[in-house]
Amino acid sequence: MSRVPGTAHGQAVYQRLLRAVPPAPHGRAWHAADPYLLHHIAAHAAHADAIDDLLLDGEFLVHGHPASILAVLPAAVGRPALLAAAVYRASYGVHHALEPEQRRQILGLDAARLRADDLLPGLVRPSASWAPRWATSGQTSSSLLATLVGHELPLTGVAALVLDGRPTAVTTGRDRTARVWDLSTGQVVSTFTGHAAGVESVAVLPLGGMDGRPAVLTGGADGTVLVWDPATGALLRTLRGHSAAVTAATAATVGGRTVAVTAGYDRTARVWDAADGEPLLTYTRHQDSIEALCVLPLDGRPAAVTGSNDGTVRVWDLATAETLFESVHHHLHAVQAAAVVHRDGRPLVVTVGYDGSASLWDPPASRLTRLPTGAGQRFTDVAALPALDSVDGGPAALTTGDDGTAAVRDLTTGQTRQLLAGHTAGISAVAVVDLDGRPTAVTASRDGTARIWSLRTDAAVSDRGGHHGRVASVAAFSLGGAPAAVTVSDDHTGRVWDLTTGHCLHTLTGHRDRVTQVAVLDPPGSTPLAVTAGHDATARVWDLTTGTLLRTLHGHTLGVRDAAVLLLGGAPAAVTVGNDGTGRVWDLTTGHCLHTLTGHRDRVTQVAVLDPPGSTPLAVTAGHDATARVWDLTDGTLLRTLHGHSAAVTAVAALTVDGRPTAVTAGNQRVASVWDLTDGTLLRTLHGHSAAVTAVTTLTVNGRPTAVTAGSDRTARVWDLATGEQLHLLHGHSAAVTAVAALTVDGCPTAVTTGSDRTARAWDLATGAPLGTLVLPDDLTCVAVAADGTTVAGMGHEVIALTPPRTQGDPA
Repeated sequence: MSRVPGTAHGQAVYQRLLRAVPPAPHGRAWHAADPYLLHHIAAHAAHADAIDDLLLDGEFLVHGHPASILAVLPAAVGRPALLAAAVYRASYGVHHALEPEQRRQILGLDAARLRADDLLPGLVRPSASWAPRWATSGQTSSSLLATLVGHELPLTGVAALVLDGRPTAVTTGRDRTARVWDLSTGQVVSTFTGHAAGVESVAVLPLGGMDGRPAVLTGGADGTVLVWDPATGALLRTLRGHSAAVTAATAATVGGRTVAVTAGYDRTARVWDAADGEPLLTYTRHQDSIEALCVLPLDGRPAAVTGSNDGTVRVWDLATAETLFESVHHHLHAVQAAAVVHRDGRPLVVTVGYDGSASLWDPPASRLTRLPTGAGQRFTDVAALPALDSVDGGPAALTTGDDGTAAVRDLTTGQTRQLLAGHTAGISAVAVVDLDGRPTAVTASRDGTARIWSLRTDAAVSDRGGHHGRVASVAAFSLGGAPAAVTVSDDHTGRVWDLTTGHCLHTLTGHRDRVTQVAVLDPPGSTPLAVTAGHDATARVWDLTTGTLLRTLHGHTLGVRDAAVLLLGGAPAAVTVGNDGTGRVWDLTTGHCLHTLTGHRDRVTQVAVLDPPGSTPLAVTAGHDATARVWDLTDGTLLRTLHGHSAAVTAVAALTVDGRPTAVTAGNQRVASVWDLTDGTLLRTLHGHSAAVTAVTTLTVNGRPTAVTAGSDRTARVWDLATGEQLHLLHGHSAAVTAVAALTVDGCPTAVTTGSDRTARAWDLATGAPLGTLVLPDDLTCVAVAADGTTVAGMGHEVIALTPPRTQGDPA
């Protein structure tokens, strides 16, 4: 959106409209404004050169018409307004369709994630339940320009083109459609409906349409390739030949004519005449499905590059199907994508794999360079970025991952120049386009949205802009022989800096993969702590009050699934368990591992701790080997094994019942089991759930030992552990309940449940009554409640802390 100075007439009209909004004690009562104002005042503000003030009004962001607000965000100028625009965009794909009070909750959380401290008070009501206290920002980026919503199922592909002089993108999805988008407005130009199954790939044919206009080619899971007029959505022709899903497509020029190249699960790549759809040749050298496809100019010969699930990359002649070069064992597993970049005038092939590897390949020179990528990344697509060569001094590529992020990578050093984070599921594909003179990326994701990102690194609100809070500590070191520094700030992040260029190389905001569990510890007279477990094979210790990352616990070799905390010998300690089949006991003051718990024969998914007065502190671990195991935490000794489950044990909690240490375990069965830990006796079985029990916690309610179980049947249930009686049925979630935590808050026994419906709900355990509902932009995977009622949860890669829910009413 271009910005022009506001005219006197435009400013007068805007001020007249603004006066029509009813007043409120601390601003304007946008909830009572005329619908016309809510739909159109944002456009008038932009024309009046007054959009900044409007974007800083939290009540307007909550109640204004979402599409009209999104349209004017590019007109923001000042840093506070640019930050407000980033907050609004962050979860637009979720909150645009919600009611205002639900939108308020999401905007408030995103304001906390993006450190919009000036905006946050205007989004949070003083009486609100679950106001955000702090949050990490690993899945937000101020580079986000817009979110495209419309597909009803996960997206699979994206391609960019210029249509009638306007930058345009085409997205494909599992909903059997492809959609053409005007990237300047975010509006749908046309929709393709013709495939009998999901649409898996897309490419642009430069001269394949009518009247010399470009055409769009889509490949489907039904094995067909369809050619479309992107302006009208008309089907031009059908290409038949593949016998399975068509997973990749591109275009090339061979002998002066445009050809389409497609590849798929049938292990073949096929070349078609774009003008009439006639098949020209078929390439059959791969031994498994083909996922990666691009075109390489090689000494004047048009060649194709294909990468396969057989781990090989091959270069072959598009005119003859002759294999020119091949790289065997190029990647350990499937080759997901390939792109061509130029360095010193020489074309090179960038390939990425689902095994987390990336390579730069020069086929004629038989030179293969492995690029450093970082742990735990699973790549899904790659695109070349020639437009950025002059900016940072070398070839770059944009890689996308199954973790929902994209990264601009230097192909000389492998370092990340810019991180694009915001999708709530893996990114399927990426395309690069020039948008109003700016290098721009469009990503398509399994979360059902496409997102548009600025690839410029000099924006007023930039991910390279530094800390947003006081820098508390700094240390210098050498990184690859170059001077570097790491800073730690009150904005809850650490940053690694290249001291030669001044560029921020990495932002240390927390976990690099999904947060799987959280536990809280409030030692008397000391800092309250939160310990989070992540799929990035780490556990992290946080100052619960400020959100500062205190230390990272390294030792597990695979994802950490759970953490439990206690005072061990008077010192704060944690027990973590993971996919590597072990448990580890940690001193949280030093970060040292005290003991390693070995014995399970499969993944260990949950742990509970119990410290009975005058007795041995215990840990109970739950494993996929269908056992639970009891450990002495003073020396890491295995005390006994609890046999009885017929499937994986995935949930465990512990407390004292009638003076005896007791555990409750559950798993892929529909029941929970109650055990006496003294001798391993099965005391009783809790029947009631109609699907798998996903989580369990324990609490004393009115003097009675109580358990709360959560299930895939969308319910949570409250049990008297002494009798096995079900006390309350907690229903309200519209999808599986994934986690539960309980604590007595202000004298009220309270449970917090989280679900795959992107909500958290609080309950009074004495009565079973709901206390409050929180709507979030992504699924919550875990939750814990601190002694003061602070709710700490894991959402995607993020750790979030919220003030305690109220004890009456439900605002949602």
